[in-house]
Amino acid sequence: MKLSQGKIRDFVEPQAYDEVQDFVSDPARALAAYRFTDATSDLLARWLDALADLQRGRGAARALAGLRGVGKSHTLAAFAALVPSATLSPTASDAHVATSARRLANRRYAVVRVERGTRETLGEELAEAFVKTFGGEPSDWSGDEAEALAHAVGQARGTTLVLIVDTAYGRTARVTRDDGPALGAIATAALNLDVFVTLALDDDIAGAEGANVALSQTFRIDYLEPEHLYQVADNYLLRKSASARDRLHEVYLVLRHTIPNFNWSEPRFAALYPVHPLVAEVAASVRLHAQTFAFLPFAVQAAQRAINRPALSLVLLDEVFDQTEKELRDAKDLRAAFTAYDELAAKAVAQFPALHRLQVRLILKNLFILSLDGRGASARDLVAGMLMQEEVPPLSAVARVEDILCRLVEAAPPDTLVKVTDGEETCYRFLFGAHGGFDAALAKAVKLPLADPRAISRLLEALARARFDDYPHAATRDTTRPDSAMEEARVVEGDNTGDAALSDFAFGVVWRGAFRTGRVVQQSRDEIAARADADAEREWELFVLEPGADGAKFAAELRAPRENKSEAGAASSIKLVWQPAEMTAEEYSLLRRLHSLRGDPSLAGFGETARSATNTLAARAERVWSRLYMDDGILFADGACLNFNAEARASATLAGVLSQALAPLFAARFPNHPRFGAVLCEQDVARLVGEFFSGANTGEAGVQQLAEQFAHPLGLATLRGNAYAHASGDEALRTLWVAAVLALVEAGGNQAVPLSEVRRLLARPPFGLRHESQHLVIAALVACGRIELVTSSGGLISRRTLGRAVDWDDITGV
Repeated sequence: MKLSQGKIRDFVEPQAYDEVQDFVSDPARALAAYRFTDATSDLLARWLDALADLQRGRGAARALAGLRGVGKSHTLAAFAALVPSATLSPTASDAHVATSARRLANRRYAVVRVERGTRETLGEELAEAFVKTFGGEPSDWSGDEAEALAHAVGQARGTTLVLIVDTAYGRTARVTRDDGPALGAIATAALNLDVFVTLALDDDIAGAEGANVALSQTFRIDYLEPEHLYQVADNYLLRKSASARDRLHEVYLVLRHTIPNFNWSEPRFAALYPVHPLVAEVAASVRLHAQTFAFLPFAVQAAQRAINRPALSLVLLDEVFDQTEKELRDAKDLRAAFTAYDELAAKAVAQFPALHRLQVRLILKNLFILSLDGRGASARDLVAGMLMQEEVPPLSAVARVEDILCRLVEAAPPDTLVKVTDGEETCYRFLFGAHGGFDAALAKAVKLPLADPRAISRLLEALARARFDDYPHAATRDTTRPDSAMEEARVVEGDNTGDAALSDFAFGVVWRGAFRTGRVVQQSRDEIAARADADAEREWELFVLEPGADGAKFAAELRAPRENKSEAGAASSIKLVWQPAEMTAEEYSLLRRLHSLRGDPSLAGFGETARSATNTLAARAERVWSRLYMDDGILFADGACLNFNAEARASATLAGVLSQALAPLFAARFPNHPRFGAVLCEQDVARLVGEFFSGANTGEAGVQQLAEQFAHPLGLATLRGNAYAHASGDEALRTLWVAAVLALVEAGGNQAVPLSEVRRLLARPPFGLRHESQHLVIAALVACGRIELVTSSGGLISRRTLGRAVDWDDITGV
């Protein structure tokens, strides 16, 4: 099927979605409608386990933070639905969560819901919640929050209270008061009571940043990533078959090659198709002014309407505008901007040629939506967002949109639609009441010198972690998140070098079913110097450079011969140098603005305007990183210069990228390495040694499968009839590694050969066998009666005693 003839229905099957808005009225429905991802399954299971593990007289406080509309309220509702009794536990679609929920069956719980925004103060809302649960009058619950909580525990008579604090459904305005101190007092009091407090940490908890920092002292805060929404859309709502995903790759490449500035990653594009990724990025800003707008129901409904469109006709921002226009017009902050919009739509559009008027109207709609976060859009942003594709050179579309924007600015009423130039980037946007003074304050902050000279480098590292789930660095807070004070640092194995120019992290990739260990090194441009790696277990090293570094020169220095022994050992590992593209002035300006928004406390006073701008800049910064490191980045690998192919650019993990880059290098170095049917681990080795090579249980189905996957590729098992048996006699000698080990043992005469020598023999080219594979080769030779193993105590392991567990750490020789 040609792409030009395909329809959206050929790629995606939109699924039904039960949009639950009032989670309180029907807990069972809220739980049934919840769609679990790996992140939320783990999160809810941990919360349920923490509740089940509470000791009498002790409590805990948990908060859930995240962007507006990411699903915090629904997650809290699902948690609450699982708490009151075990009757709802089996309805949880996730087995992990259901198992944790069943642990609550032997204890009594009472769920109390505090709905923020329904009364003047949080104390009054807390009292109202207790009245609904325990009865009485609001005056019975007077006093501070701690006293009310203690009184409620007394009324509960041995029942553990589960306090759910969330903004009320159906509120017409955001909660603007500062609830931080009161919430902190509730969490502190709960620690010594039978109370489990959960909180949806919304950005309308004023002081915003300041209050959230204070709350981090009393609440354990989990963060619900926007990626959760994308996974729900991909896994449950916008389903694609495997063949459709393969064909979507072609759709993506067409857009990348024909649309200027279309630089979203392929995984994000494929997950959200047929919805433009930009729609997901602006969803939080739209929801700020249109309370009923939510990304997931919009995506499903829009996809269902678009099912018969051509494959390249995505759901764009103008459809977001059309669906939310009525509610946006009711927002007080947007009224002046809508007056200007209406005047331009009625008068200015008429000044354009008739063939261009529809496009001008679409530009106005897109620009209005993109202005909601306070930044607006450049001509290139609008071209990418509107998928303006032409047969003429692509920059002509950008130039035409730039001309339209300039004419609209000239025709707009004063101080309503503005043109702002920051460095080399020119943006256009509608001005809203909340934006007053924000631009000047941000521009002033950006001009200040960086207190940390590596601030932008650290930001790029954080963006790499946002791009790859397994990127091995999390010692510092992620500056791309909407509120870095909300997160807990995730420590991974590796050396935390703090402010050092170099930082390295243990990592591993899979090649031919074997785990190949290495390290990832963050390399500073100011101190380019290779570290000698004396660890023989590391077979490869990846040096990630900063923009502006000379990757070719650095790669040549890594290949230079070493003089001392430790450097000689390091030279044996495969060296990879990741050279990013040069950063443009526009990209640097974007990263500086994001850094300033994250680090300058003076900008926090702009509240929603600053937070919305931060969210949008973070999303755009992810695309900057992809352009620098993936799209235009270069990988120097043992003298070769490689570009990332489409499959590598689409990979969701760093391991996937490195596996592709390292595969030909490992193949050249270890041409005789077998191809295993799965990833070999020590548990598989133990079972093969104890049940297959020993002959104790060779016919068992699981053992036969392991023999097929691992022993047969090594030449240690042969198919006899319909079953595998371990090779013996001449069969075992056909493989080069078996012959090499026997030659080494025979050369030792009557003396035991140290196991370390056998390991070195099997690990070096052309074999490249890892410890797990080495153990199988050695055990097979013991089973054949060709060798025996010597233990540290001088004992021997022969084929008669091979069935017992082999402690390889206790083996000293062969």
